[in-house]
Amino acid sequence: MAVIINYKKVLIMKRILLLTISVCLLFYSCQQATSPPSDNIPPFTELSNIPVPGDTLFPRVQIIWDGGDEDGYITGCEYCYTTYHLETGDSVYFDWVKTGEEIIELIFESSDVVNKQKFRLRAIDDKGAVDPTPAELILYTPQTVVPVTTILYPFNSEKFFYLHKQTDWWQGIPLQFTATDADGEVVEYGVSIDDGEIFWTEDTTLTITPDMFKQPLAGKHTIWVTAKDNTKLYDPKGVKIEIELVYPEFTRGLLIIDETKEDEFPSTARISDAAVDSFYTALFNPDTTWDFFESGFPPKELLGQFKVILWHADHQISIEEHKLPRYANEMMDYLNSGGNLIVSGWQVLSSFAYGENIEDLVFEEGSFMHDYLHINRAGQTPVLGNFTGARGKNGYSFRVNPALVPNFPYKGMLNSINIIEERGGFTEGIYFFFTESKTYETLSGKTVGIRYYGTVYDVIVLCFPLYFLMPDDAAVMATEIMQKIKP
Repeated sequence: MAVIINYKKVLIMKRILLLTISVCLLFYSCQQATSPPSDNIPPFTELSNIPVPGDTLFPRVQIIWDGGDEDGYITGCEYCYTTYHLETGDSVYFDWVKTGEEIIELIFESSDVVNKQKFRLRAIDDKGAVDPTPAELILYTPQTVVPVTTILYPFNSEKFFYLHKQTDWWQGIPLQFTATDADGEVVEYGVSIDDGEIFWTEDTTLTITPDMFKQPLAGKHTIWVTAKDNTKLYDPKGVKIEIELVYPEFTRGLLIIDETKEDEFPSTARISDAAVDSFYTALFNPDTTWDFFESGFPPKELLGQFKVILWHADHQISIEEHKLPRYANEMMDYLNSGGNLIVSGWQVLSSFAYGENIEDLVFEEGSFMHDYLHINRAGQTPVLGNFTGARGKNGYSFRVNPALVPNFPYKGMLNSINIIEERGGFTEGIYFFFTESKTYETLSGKTVGIRYYGTVYDVIVLCFPLYFLMPDDAAVMATEIMQKIKP
């Protein structure tokens, strides 16, 4: 029996079948595209076989690691360790630290006789996932002591003036440090500024230049120092301090710092603080007067506003010296930055030799007297009245007011006046001792006032108290002084 095949019908059926398959495939592919992605597979971590687990090693150890990730790549690792003190029975935990290095150098804490170190490390992948089962290494280290570092200067939280570039006098921020090592010898020091790269040096005195700080310069900065011994062991913690940099604007004129104690004047010259303030205000017309005994030493933010500082201490030394020597570093910073200074007072130079005989001293290079006041040697006149006044280079006499000191031992003249026996370079004598006492006429002509004229700052030193001059003479001298100092 013959079979008749309808090819047209078969073709139609094939097309229907193909269409059905295509729709199914399309539906399946759509379902696949909108399905949620599979979960990230965390990375795995491996440690090299060096050092050998359970080994006893010197505390400075290098550990090499590797890792992998089935669905991404490794970006770094983080590690931590715990030190078990086997003799004392306590332990110290050091929290996770992240790094991208493949070789990790650690100095394990090893303060006990025997120390068990449990080190753990876990890889991190490109999605931030960490190995849930960190690699682990157990080591033992003998007792060792890392060097102990001390920053001698600056002090923590200290403030400094800064400039944007170095000058003849301002080179940067001075840094001094030292270290001791109980079981070795310190051979090198590591320094980091503002958490930057550590640089190593054998020097213990450095200058931190402006380019070493992070920007902006104004504000707080950190200084970190550590020491390395002759076994290459160093304290990874080190010692860190914070300092603050202040820019000196020098936008205002004169600041008077009043360190005069009126209650220590001779009994015939007991005057109020307000009267002395009025005297100096009338002479110099300052922008601001700062009472030292009321407010302490002025802050950097205030000092840096003024082009000139006049510091006066018009009373004699009694139970303690004048305060300027205590703030020599502060004044050096101010002068190095471009400020100008006028110092006047009774026995003001003797305060830099308090408790010693000033005639026996030579003020050496490196001291405030030598480097900034530019005085190498000084003296002091006897305790009986001898100073009638000072003469200027033009011959004008600035006389003491005898009404303020009429009685013994003064008898109308001042006593115990500092004289400048040897002045430094780039200075000139501007005022000179004169007396009407025949007993002390050999003192006449001795220098009692100098001016230093420098490339960055000027200084004027007066070895006598301005307040005890005749008012008209003091006014003439004040005018002369302000003409000699930089504006």
